[in-house]
Amino acid sequence: MQLGKVWFNTKQIQANGRLKISVWVKNEGGEPVDNMYPYFQIRLVRLGPNVDATDREIHAAFLKDAEQAHAKMLSDGKRGVSVGKGHGIWETMEMPNQSDAPLSQDQVDGIMQGRLRIYVYTWVRWRDAPHDLDFCQWLQPPTTAVLDNDNLIWHVCSE
Repeated sequence: MQLGKVWFNTKQIQANGRLKISVWVKNEGGEPVDNMYPYFQIRLVRLGPNVDATDREIHAAFLKDAEQAHAKMLSDGKRGVSVGKGHGIWETMEMPNQSDAPLSQDQVDGIMQGRLRIYVYTWVRWRDAPHDLDFCQWLQPPTTAVLDNDNLIWHVCSE
């Protein structure tokens, strides 16, 4: 399993709006993948003075959440999904959540000016821990509030 693509379903970053982000993972291997457990998460994070440390902290928090979610799925008796050769699965997430207030103008300005960072996390387990897909990335501040997925720049989180 590998990361296929990340894209915005929302066309613009705007105050009183929400961002919808989709993540796709795909099976590029030579055979189907059975019993696969995916986990996806997005966060909007205010950056501190050490952005590499923020990256590492956010990545560690994402991984902890993913492992806890996986343990809960197992304890609840949930089985993983099967993904055929050449196929994939995706998840669409919303930021902020429906239970939270929509984006404020301050948040929009923070995203555009690089004070706030959009993080996207993808985690998938299909065999055991050494085979996990554990991928954290963040969006470089876009050059315009109108989102053109082909021109957005994503960076891998610091290790």
